[in-house]
Amino acid sequence: PEDVAARVAPAMRMVSRIAAPLVWLLDKSGQLVLGLLGQSGKAERDLSDEEIKMVISEAASAGVIEHAETQMIAGVMRIADRTARGLMTPRHEVVTVDMTDSLSDIAEKFRDTRRSRLPVRDGDAENMIGVLTAADLLAADTADPEFDLRALVHQTPVVHEGMDSLAVIERLRESAVHMVLVYDEYGHFEGIITPMDLLEAITGEFSDSGSDDEPKITLREDGSMLVAGWMQVDEFADRMGIKLDADREFETVAGLVLEVAGALPQVGDVVSIQGWRVEVVDLDGRRIDKLLVSKEK
Repeated sequence: PEDVAARVAPAMRMVSRIAAPLVWLLDKSGQLVLGLLGQSGKAERDLSDEEIKMVISEAASAGVIEHAETQMIAGVMRIADRTARGLMTPRHEVVTVDMTDSLSDIAEKFRDTRRSRLPVRDGDAENMIGVLTAADLLAADTADPEFDLRALVHQTPVVHEGMDSLAVIERLRESAVHMVLVYDEYGHFEGIITPMDLLEAITGEFSDSGSDDEPKITLREDGSMLVAGWMQVDEFADRMGIKLDADREFETVAGLVLEVAGALPQVGDVVSIQGWRVEVVDLDGRRIDKLLVSKEK
């Protein structure tokens, strides 16, 4: 965890300033681009997201701003429109510590995940009681007969899956363990959000030489794309140039396919999405895992 922390420390400092600065960054970056293009930036009305994207695209084409800068601004715009569900690491990808785990099992989970903190449950998967840090566990006298694992568990903020991103960031800033737990309206644990989730939402995923994580998009030789079902749908829409409803109730590409199909598709099923042919090529149980995307002829 220490070497990973050292690599991302500069970026983490950026995340710590994102809450109020999200709005500030959009405003200032828009003013900067407009100023460089010879405009005052004092519009008679607010610019829409599409208008801001168009101005940024024109500025990038003119060489006024770099490609990486446009990607960063696009990421900030995406995260500002997301809810907690669109930011979180979903529960099926979260490794948790159970209060009944042995110390060796807990240590192994920290080693395997290379995380510095893990959420803790007490029996039932819905009964999340907080977060345990590797530093606290290493510092504790676990040989003491009076050792109590529960005493090391930090209370952790809980957010609703529909909470907007700015509010989530504020809760993260207030969290001593830099993590929040996400629940749905029925009290079911849905996932976690950490500063790394925010960074990845803005800049894309960080590569890890020891990770087996699949890429979001793999470009094939024939020009088609293999797309992970868990890819965030707003990022997919930006890449493909498709329009999404502002009041949509899904956050991933898999959710988009389910919305269009109207039912759980089977492997080989195809849907058409605004000029794109989308074929389901792999299911993980009932979850859409991989999609083959190509331009319709």
